[in-house]
Amino acid sequence: HEGDLTKLGDEKVFKLMRKLDDLDYPYEIVQLPYTVGGDNGPPDLNLPDFVKRWNERYSAPRLIIATHEQLFTEFERRYGSTLPTFSGDFTPYWEDGAASSSLETELNRQAADRLIQAEAVWAMRSPAPFPSEDFASAWRNVILYDEHTWGAYNSISEPDLPFVKGQWEIKRRFATDADSLSKALLKTAAAGEFKSKKGEIGIDVHNTNSWDRTDVVYLTAEQSAVGDLVVDGGGNPVPSQRLSSGELAVFVKEIPSMTSRRLIVRKGGAHSTGAVSISGNAVENSHLSVSVDPNSGAISSMEWKRNGLQLAAQPHGGGLNEYIYVPGSDPKDAKRVTNVRVRVKEKGKLVSSLLVEADAPGCRKYYNEVRVVDGINRVDIINTLDREAIRTKEGIHIAFPFSIPDGQLRYDVAHGIVRPETDQLPGACKNFFSVQSWVDVSNDQRGITWATPDAPLIEIGTITAEKRWLKVADNAQNFYSYVMNNYWHTNYKADQEGMITFRYALQPHGEYLPEDAVRFGLGQRQPLVAVVAGGPAKSDNSLFELGSSSILAISAKPVGPEGAWLLCLYNPTALTHAASLQWNRGMAVSFHASDVFGNVGEALEGGIQVPAYGTVFVRVNKK
Repeated sequence: HEGDLTKLGDEKVFKLMRKLDDLDYPYEIVQLPYTVGGDNGPPDLNLPDFVKRWNERYSAPRLIIATHEQLFTEFERRYGSTLPTFSGDFTPYWEDGAASSSLETELNRQAADRLIQAEAVWAMRSPAPFPSEDFASAWRNVILYDEHTWGAYNSISEPDLPFVKGQWEIKRRFATDADSLSKALLKTAAAGEFKSKKGEIGIDVHNTNSWDRTDVVYLTAEQSAVGDLVVDGGGNPVPSQRLSSGELAVFVKEIPSMTSRRLIVRKGGAHSTGAVSISGNAVENSHLSVSVDPNSGAISSMEWKRNGLQLAAQPHGGGLNEYIYVPGSDPKDAKRVTNVRVRVKEKGKLVSSLLVEADAPGCRKYYNEVRVVDGINRVDIINTLDREAIRTKEGIHIAFPFSIPDGQLRYDVAHGIVRPETDQLPGACKNFFSVQSWVDVSNDQRGITWATPDAPLIEIGTITAEKRWLKVADNAQNFYSYVMNNYWHTNYKADQEGMITFRYALQPHGEYLPEDAVRFGLGQRQPLVAVVAGGPAKSDNSLFELGSSSILAISAKPVGPEGAWLLCLYNPTALTHAASLQWNRGMAVSFHASDVFGNVGEALEGGIQVPAYGTVFVRVNKK
């Protein structure tokens, strides 16, 4: 990034050679990345002539114009067997740019999860030949939105130019197209003909996870237009409640893994025998009691009834889910909400919630809902922001200070589990961290798992995003969901005007078990899927069973023209475990090692060994 190599001349290369000598660099190959004019610079048209002249004048070093693949192939050929090995998370430094367009980032995350669920529903139902090209198109949009190049070089300095707007529209469309395509594919996967009686609507609830689920599903007003009464296949009433949003909340108990359950919505009143209650600014069920502070709008108390423990800390008078706005980049200038109003939003035996409305800096409107469901050990938080169009530097952070003495913080990323500092490679970013699904804070007796379906960045201990690059990561019991910013000088959006929602879920637990944390995080990203019924009701018969509580199937989809299936098995624990895969579709099948593309490998007999923190692809073929 220092300028034109041709103009810099030989001295640029000599300087690099002297530096490598001073460092006792042990190899005979080194990469010299190069663009003209710095970031976003074009290739140098004079580079071939410069390299030719250099190699004619000097016997060493020899310059080679090469691709990354050529470089690393040759490097590995010479030195691969002697290279030192390091493991850990090389936490990246530039991911905060994704929070400059939080809405599209959120849409894309949801689209990816929806595609995984659509593939699983297709695998469970096999309604028609799998539309692999349509899925490939949808996944292509997901990947191209996540790709680094975000927009125009002058997106901040000249944001209203047609060129800048056109660049962003291309990028934005990847996320919106992924969103619409994923919804269409999920609808198609669950489609079919279902003849219901007059005054009834059939609903199929799909569990796309590889473990049994008990949870609430929210039917749209259209899905539940005939009434509030819900019954199961035997005509037995199922707990339900009409919400103020027009949705019908339905409690689904113990639906087996990778299967579907038929429910019927009928004319009549809702049935519920739950024990959720509200008193003042507190809402509780049989597991939890949660209170909202009328001054800060944050959760000031979260009591786990199992042992009477208080899980919410108030380090600065705030609490859990406190909104913090930083104008500029110095957290000393942070502002919080004012004019807080707390009222009851939902009051029923199945679902109850409090709604916090407040004046929030940086927003036209701000409100958050704190919700509990009967019989479920979880608090759901739904934050909604109506953002102003602000083009100066800013950041929005949501605080989560937990009272877990001596707790260890862990988070998941790319099917790995990371303890900050301990599991990071030297040189990794310590200012902010990319989270896939969840954060857990636990000591040797208890902890809490926090799931984040929408917002993928956190800061640990204090607000650190715009501080000088940190050398050490804090192992604190409090962290911040780093949801939005406007700190980049190029490429990213100049403002984020409009409505956006960030959801979180909190679940207390006893001893920390990584497989439980993964289940909780995936369960919030991939909830039970409720659709208008398609075809005859299916039995509660799981597609397959794994025979190990430590092994999870994180995806299942049809593959190949002959009607095979591809499973991805994940072991989030520190020990190797075996999955005794059992197929439950009444047909003879064979199991084969595979790769992400579904290629057939060696036959798998007996238990399938999944290494610690590892993934294994298994192809299931009909015999």
